[in-house]
Amino acid sequence: MTFSDEIYEKVCRFSESEHLIEKGDRVLCALSGGADSVALLKILGKMREKYDIALYAAHLNHGIRGAEADRDEEFCVRLCRSEGIEIDCAKADIPAEARKSGTGTEECARNVRYRFLEEIAEKRGCNKIATAHHADDNIETVLLHMIRGSGLSGLTGIKPKRGKIIRPLLVCRKSELEKMLAQEGSEYVTDSTNSEVDASRNYIRHMVLPHIYHLNGSADKAIGRMCRSLSEDSEYMYREAGKISGKADLTTLSALPDPILSRYLILKYRKCKGKTEVSPDSSAVAETVRAVRQGKTVRFDICGDVTVSVSRFGVDMENRTENGEKEFEIRLSEGENFISSIGYRILITADKKVADDWQNIYKLSTCKSVNFDKLTVDGKLCLSARNLRAEDRYMFSGYDRSVRKQLKKQGVPLNRRNCTPCICTARGEIILVPGLDVADGFRTQPGSKTGYIIYDSDL
Repeated sequence: MTFSDEIYEKVCRFSESEHLIEKGDRVLCALSGGADSVALLKILGKMREKYDIALYAAHLNHGIRGAEADRDEEFCVRLCRSEGIEIDCAKADIPAEARKSGTGTEECARNVRYRFLEEIAEKRGCNKIATAHHADDNIETVLLHMIRGSGLSGLTGIKPKRGKIIRPLLVCRKSELEKMLAQEGSEYVTDSTNSEVDASRNYIRHMVLPHIYHLNGSADKAIGRMCRSLSEDSEYMYREAGKISGKADLTTLSALPDPILSRYLILKYRKCKGKTEVSPDSSAVAETVRAVRQGKTVRFDICGDVTVSVSRFGVDMENRTENGEKEFEIRLSEGENFISSIGYRILITADKKVADDWQNIYKLSTCKSVNFDKLTVDGKLCLSARNLRAEDRYMFSGYDRSVRKQLKKQGVPLNRRNCTPCICTARGEIILVPGLDVADGFRTQPGSKTGYIIYDSDL
């Protein structure tokens, strides 16, 4: 068996164990023209028959290195033509994009590149996107995260699979890939900027990594084992954090150990953003943990577009770019009502046993006693629940009060206020707003029939 065969078999075993390549996949290979991506293309090319996969390639010219970048694009086209692989190429102006977005050139290039790959994968109907990250890349990533003071998640390294992205070469060192190409007589191009040591990753690659391998010739395997072990620990803590109710109050949250509370906040942030892969920066998490520990009602911004509210209700996060009032108006009937658009359950009954049974089911629900006679017209219940309006006011506890101001005073965050129902009569009189008291005109009176309004929210 040749060395190239050994590398091929190693990649196949790793791909099967991590479920990276499966029979019938349609795979898009991210091709830069460098040694790593050429090796990936060659290995995937050999896999086509064994796994019955369809293989395509994509190359993005970043518009940074001028004629050299054009040379790389031409090389990739020639290579794919010789391998019988269809390729899609595009050009971007990364420096201009970076200035426009306010991000660094490297981060911008990565974001644009992945967007391009996603677009081509959709165009080609590919369910996998293969990138050429290898074992040395993993070590570099772990070291960079250590230097920057990363938490546990940052030390878990590069994942073999993330969504559509797969990384079959994580079990190979760069020197192994270059040796494979040399034995096969395969050409590749070299990015001149890779030899510059002013960038952090390049400095680690050229100045630090050789010393690490001098100390331990199997450092890639040792650090790989560490990453897998830490990944298991991290995933366990995320599972534990995921078991905590999204509406846990401050008393419950303040009793959590920091590692679980931090992950609870990260999961809440991801839900707020609607993205499973994003995380707030560590300082934002630490600031929120401190606020929970202090037990004070505070409100502050994190990560540019998310507002955190800490109150006795717990922790809420509001994505300001997506915030808005939810317009609704629902007719309420006697018994249980569920308003799916805002996640509220409202029970209306004159039967004390029904009310008690319902509260036994929904332990965190709130029950308010009301004058049931005033809720009906000719014996029929005539109530509705609608969204709050800026002008809403009603008399309770002897004072005419602004609903929104009172909810804010109670520490109810904006996103909850926008999802709080206003329970009204057919004439539009406000009976009750969850979080506040029953209107004075609808309190129970001697000789009147007592009714119960009980509410519970999924928020």
